[in-house]
Amino acid sequence: MRQYKVAIAGATGAVGREMMKVLEEREFPVRELVPLASERSEGHKLELMGGEVTVQRLKPDSFAGVDIALFSPGATVSREFAPHAARAGAVVIDNSSAFRMEADCPLVVPEVNPRDVDLALKPGGRRIIANPNCSTIQLVVVLKPLHEAAGLERVIVSTYQSASGAGKKLVDEHYKTKDCTPYRDFHELLARRDIDAVLIATGDRWHAPASILAAQAGKDVYSEKPCGLTIAHCQTLAETMKRTGRVFQVGSQGCSAQG
Repeated sequence: MRQYKVAIAGATGAVGREMMKVLEEREFPVRELVPLASERSEGHKLELMGGEVTVQRLKPDSFAGVDIALFSPGATVSREFAPHAARAGAVVIDNSSAFRMEADCPLVVPEVNPRDVDLALKPGGRRIIANPNCSTIQLVVVLKPLHEAAGLERVIVSTYQSASGAGKKLVDEHYKTKDCTPYRDFHELLARRDIDAVLIATGDRWHAPASILAAQAGKDVYSEKPCGLTIAHCQTLAETMKRTGRVFQVGSQGCSAQG
């Protein structure tokens, strides 16, 4: 089976990470993966197929020997760098809005119009394939068989877009706001007088702030593991425990701090 050298532009973003995940889940024949991102992400490590790959800075000459270039760095970056990838011989699949309305870049949903990719790959073609936005992709997959069976003249659609559609940065920001449902629900629990202790089991960015919030609410705090707890977090917790007289314990070995 042929294997491919695959580049992902925007590899550290929410969509780029999902692209890597799908490649792994589907056991796509990747000979080499080239994760590309902005200068500030250069050198970061990303997990792939049980190993690690190092993020490289996205540059015009990043696509030497690349067979397939998956782009999701945003329209502005795609417009600048996708042509470089195509000129280097890669087939570009762009997830942004950069090329969706350009007549010589086919807008493709594989389940609907897979043969349109020929427009991009024919001699003289731009080698850039665009895809619609997420809600449109799902919609046309359903509409195609309905149109073939009965014919459709008009479709009225309302979509409600998730925050994740704006990328990882907005998702992270969203989780910091009091309007976020998990944040609001957690505060409601902490306000209950019949709850004396809280077990923090989350292993993500919520771990440290959730521990501190629970301590500040006057609860005993039990943490499964010191995930994300920096020295500054521990100092805050120690000060809080001293003031409230409550308990903070990490793990099952009694590694605890008490006021």
